[in-house]
Amino acid sequence: MSVKISKLHIHDPHRSMRVGEILVQPASESCDCDLFILIELDSNTPEDLELIRQFLEICYEIYEKSQLHQADKILENILQALNEYLPEIAPKNFNWHKKLHAYIGLISGNEIHFSVIGKIKAFMVKPNYIKDIIGKIPESDKSDLFDFTVSGQIQPSDKFLITTESLPNYVSLEKIKKIISTLPPQSSIAHLSNILESVPPTVSFFSLIIQFSSSLVENDEIPSKSSRLKTPAGSENSMTQLLKTQAETEKILSPPSIFETLKENLKKKSKAPAQKIAVTQTKSRSDSDEKKKKLPVKITKPGKLSLFIRGIITTGYKTGQLIKNLWLFTTQQKNRNQFLTNITKKLASIIKRFSRLSKTNKVLIISTIILILLFSQSLIWQERKIASQRLNETYTGLLIKINEKQEAIEASLIYNDTIRVRQLIGEINLLLVQLPQQTKEQQAKHLELSQKIQVLFERVWKVTNILEPVTLINFREINLTAEISHLGYKDSFIYGFNNTNQVFAVNVNDNSTVVLDNFNLKSTLAATFSQNNSLIISTDNNEFYSVNQNELQKIAVSLPPEVEQIDYLTFYLDKMYALDKETKQIYRFSFDGNNFGRTRAWITEDLPIDKTVSIALDGFIYGLQENGEILKLAGGKSQGFPTLVIEPSLSSPTKIFTNEETNSLYILDPVNKRFVIFDKNGELKNQFFSEQFNNLKDFIIDKSQQKAYLLNGAQVFVISIK
Repeated sequence: MSVKISKLHIHDPHRSMRVGEILVQPASESCDCDLFILIELDSNTPEDLELIRQFLEICYEIYEKSQLHQADKILENILQALNEYLPEIAPKNFNWHKKLHAYIGLISGNEIHFSVIGKIKAFMVKPNYIKDIIGKIPESDKSDLFDFTVSGQIQPSDKFLITTESLPNYVSLEKIKKIISTLPPQSSIAHLSNILESVPPTVSFFSLIIQFSSSLVENDEIPSKSSRLKTPAGSENSMTQLLKTQAETEKILSPPSIFETLKENLKKKSKAPAQKIAVTQTKSRSDSDEKKKKLPVKITKPGKLSLFIRGIITTGYKTGQLIKNLWLFTTQQKNRNQFLTNITKKLASIIKRFSRLSKTNKVLIISTIILILLFSQSLIWQERKIASQRLNETYTGLLIKINEKQEAIEASLIYNDTIRVRQLIGEINLLLVQLPQQTKEQQAKHLELSQKIQVLFERVWKVTNILEPVTLINFREINLTAEISHLGYKDSFIYGFNNTNQVFAVNVNDNSTVVLDNFNLKSTLAATFSQNNSLIISTDNNEFYSVNQNELQKIAVSLPPEVEQIDYLTFYLDKMYALDKETKQIYRFSFDGNNFGRTRAWITEDLPIDKTVSIALDGFIYGLQENGEILKLAGGKSQGFPTLVIEPSLSSPTKIFTNEETNSLYILDPVNKRFVIFDKNGELKNQFFSEQFNNLKDFIIDKSQQKAYLLNGAQVFVISIK
């Protein structure tokens, strides 16, 4: 029985998350069995590539050296060698049963023998059904990797699909059945490759289509696509030849129209005279050349420059005459009257001639004019119709492209390929810009698509859109002129510092308020010092106070003499950390029970501290930069931190917060009206957006209640951060 095989091998070696290979070894003189191997590993490292190479070498060596002529015995020998040698060559703690997916099969005559491990699918494909011939792989108590085989009889015209799990995840089994059952193997592979064109490069496809027949005729088919990175060199030539053949076939099968026949006859008639004329002209030229040789006078043709200058002079003269006539017409009444008189005479002459014509000629002329007008209107209508058809085709084409990209997004979401999804959303937005909106239906469709893309955007970028944020308090209800600049937090009270001599406080549990009068200080910063449960504030003249039981107590802080203004303040354990952008330094102060002393310049290398807007501590110091990047510091040196991937990107963020009790980094981004949460590896967790966030200034995190309090103007909004 003859066997015809085609391979689907779509794999980007640089960006794919998996690695795999397909080996097909036809029967040879030493062995009359066909060998098929398909293997895939759940990661893509140089070690994985080496492991696959050794796997294939073991199988091929046993197959080549086998003296047996029984396919089932050869398969058993191959599996025994794999079970013996693979554990020795694999990395330590390599989980074969979860990471390895492989198919090893042998075909001899009308028999097939194979074994599988992992998530390999094998289907028998018929025009009316597609059947999984493996089913659920039985779990084994043995330590062997391959501990079972499947054998069966093959019927002529049977088709088998051997594949990794990615193909049925992206293409439905019904579509696979239609393609494979109706097309030859190579054409099926080409068709599947076209369907999978938009799949993200992180996903790989390894599949085999096997067709059995008592006699197979070799046909030249479209070669299968082997990679996203490069199209096979022969495919373009094959396609060109195919199109040329198709065109010739259409000429033979389609009878020529009358117009085409006349055209061909005219060509044939004009060919011979044209050739004769060409010969005559050639002879006359040669004769004239000989005459020229005998003439004593030399004739010189004008040069290119002369012709160019002559053309400029002629054009200039004609342009001057035109300008002159226009000027005379617009400035002189006499010329205008003369022009109108000439027009009137011409019209009168035409009317006189027309009146002298016979009735028949008049009817013919009028009929001709009417026909010309009707024909011109028909042409105009036809052009408009064609333009409308083209516009509709463009519109339909754009909708098809948008729909294809939406389907690709859904496919990418299955594999959590957010990078590809984000790229596709950007491409769809570009297509939406080109989508016509001339009719109400088109405008409605554009709105519908825009809303769908917005939903996908918010899903991918983890956006929580808050239409009406909950308000804890509006400090303007206490003092209409108050301009709240920043917040402080202590004992369930949020303090609002403003430009008056008052400080407002609100209890987050019962919304009760407290007003501290005669607060004759200009507070610039506030931070909670958990060591002695107090709220520490700094003033515009670098003085420090502790707010305890709503009373102020001055604290001595040993600031270096070069420090003119503290830009940010925070605490960790018994230490106070102060940011000074001017000196590009973070100063650390130790608490001695009442005051902060033992000052130390903490930064030990040249870092862009002058671009830092806020700092937060959990053992590491996280410095939020003006451009949205984060400096992670330890021991006074940079430790490196991933670039924050978020859309839209952080634009002039103002504050960062974290501590040892949370695994998150909280960032305020007023320009984009949002409050953003990342984990400490730089992965986006959530971003809270609201049109009401139009004047964000500060925030407080209450981890015990899983809430964030955002200062927006004079209001404090509450959002849940669970």
